[in-house]
Amino acid sequence: MNKKSKTIIGAAIILAALFFGSSAVLDSVIYYRGVDVVAGNMEYYSVHRVRMIGDIVNNTFTNTENGYSFNMELNGTFIPVIYKGMLPRTFKDNGRVVVIGTIVNGTFQAAKMEVKCPTKYEPTP
Repeated sequence: MNKKSKTIIGAAIILAALFFGSSAVLDSVIYYRGVDVVAGNMEYYSVHRVRMIGDIVNNTFTNTENGYSFNMELNGTFIPVIYKGMLPRTFKDNGRVVVIGTIVNGTFQAAKMEVKCPTKYEPTP
């Protein structure tokens, strides 16, 4: 094998690695959107994962055989959520949460949940 062939094969391997590496990074990107934005574009978020932030609506949290069910709200827009997993220790009714998942039949199917704690960032009196 001559030097030119080795160079072409090496360049092809490097280009393939760059292509697959960039594809993996782009597929792992999860957008951060509010409930109002997700509700306005449910068709898009039924095929794309999203990190959705909002407040849990009071008295909507229930434990069902399919997981935990509750409604989320932001800026007057509501979306029902189903979450299958362990609840974070700081989870509470009417708290702010971030859920990661997709829309299925008008309901947000959450695979992960993070609880936001605004008091952590407030100055002490």
